[in-house]
Amino acid sequence: MIIMLNFFNFVFEKSPSQYFICVISHKWIASETQVAFSFCYLILAEKDPTPIGILDLQPLPVNPLRTSKYEDLYNFKFFIPIQP
Repeated sequence: MIIMLNFFNFVFEKSPSQYFICVISHKWIASETQVAFSFCYLILAEKDPTPIGILDLQPLPVNPLRTSKYEDLYNFKFFIPIQP
């Protein structure tokens, strides 16, 4: 039997070096296991990435879709430009 466990945990700068996960069966007596996860070599992303300036992008018209059926799907004439 394979059991998959997914969980999310907030990791801060000063986190413990290890987390312990204890799995206990509710059907079998004395059936439990404990696993340690080490975060010694964990590399975290930058806390606040350096912001970039807003680019002067022009709105994109919907007519490059080149099909009136697709253009009619939208009740506007221009797409808003997406900043990288």
